[in-house]
Amino acid sequence: MRRIINILFFIALSTICFNGWSNVDISYMATLSNDSLYQQGNKHFITKSDSAIFYYSILYNRYNETMTTTHKDMCANAMLKTGILYYKKNNYSEAMDIWIKGLKISQNNKFYDILSQIYIYIGNIYSVHIDYEQSVAFYMKSVEAAQQCNNIELYNHALNNLICSLCYCEKTEEARKYLAILKSNKNDKRIRYRYDLLISSAILLSCEENIEDAIKHYQQAAQVAIKEDLGAQCIGAAYNGLAKTYVHTNELDSALKYFHLNEDLARNTGTTDLLAVSLGNLAAIYERKHDINNQRYYKTLYIELSDSIYNQREFNSLKNAQFLYELDSHNEIISQLTVQRELDEQKISQQRRLILTISIGLLLGCILLAYIWKQKRHLTLAYNELYNRNQEALKRYRLHNLETQHQNGSQTHYI
Repeated sequence: MRRIINILFFIALSTICFNGWSNVDISYMATLSNDSLYQQGNKHFITKSDSAIFYYSILYNRYNETMTTTHKDMCANAMLKTGILYYKKNNYSEAMDIWIKGLKISQNNKFYDILSQIYIYIGNIYSVHIDYEQSVAFYMKSVEAAQQCNNIELYNHALNNLICSLCYCEKTEEARKYLAILKSNKNDKRIRYRYDLLISSAILLSCEENIEDAIKHYQQAAQVAIKEDLGAQCIGAAYNGLAKTYVHTNELDSALKYFHLNEDLARNTGTTDLLAVSLGNLAAIYERKHDINNQRYYKTLYIELSDSIYNQREFNSLKNAQFLYELDSHNEIISQLTVQRELDEQKISQQRRLILTISIGLLLGCILLAYIWKQKRHLTLAYNELYNRNQEALKRYRLHNLETQHQNGSQTHYI
């Protein structure tokens, strides 16, 4: 039956996504081992995302509880990486759907490193949609999962994202507490750790109105990101922070400079979400400068792009999927607790019966001992009474003998 389902899945997937591939190719892929599928998916991860998704999909659809732990880990990683590829394409609904399935497998098998990464990405999706309360919740879960697997890099990554979201929620006290923890984790020698320290410190300083120090930290973060080639997202975050800080100080020309740098960076690297944020910020700045033509131009571009990225209906479906997953998780926990409670009640009932049996046994034992003691007492009294009677009888017998001897002696004397 499972073989038939897998064949149907391969046919459906190939029809939807890979009409250009021959049946021979698809049949060949279906015969590959789990290890080969995972290796092929990793091979195409950077350059051919569609091919990678196909290999990963075949692999994780083979998942079953009889697999070895190694192959289960491969399936969970395949789900994580498939979600990342959809995430990079801004296809958040597909990413969330596959990650929710990956969460269940990872939780059941205690793959805490994969759990931590999935939670970070789900938190990122909520951050993209400006729902920082939810992103904080998922970053916290990521921190906890990273602690479980003792992965300092994941732990610091999750802490950095958590600090930023807490600042956006204006929870500066909590952000300061977690920043102190992040600074204490000096065993992380990655360049990205240095960047994370700078960017999270800059955001917190900005929230605390320490503008001069915030600008210095943003500039240092941008320099590290450019020099070490950390990618458009890292550079863009630093530029965006600088621009917003200048907006706060009403230095709009400086803000425009960095927003335009982000626009160019996003267009050159194909970073769609960064481009959308940049266009929206440019429209807002030009509106403040009363530049109506540029304001309308950038607002139109922003609306066209954001409709495809920030589709509210799709975002609501993401939240519904996440809600249903959590509801299912809660129901599973409740079911487990109910079973555990029933087992506990059975155990308590057995213990009560055992205690009652022992108590009854002890009571019967005490009654038996009391009866034996009473009988022994009666026997002792009876024995003592018999002994006394025997003694009295013996005394009377001896007295009788003495009297008889005396009488016999008297008779002999008179003769």
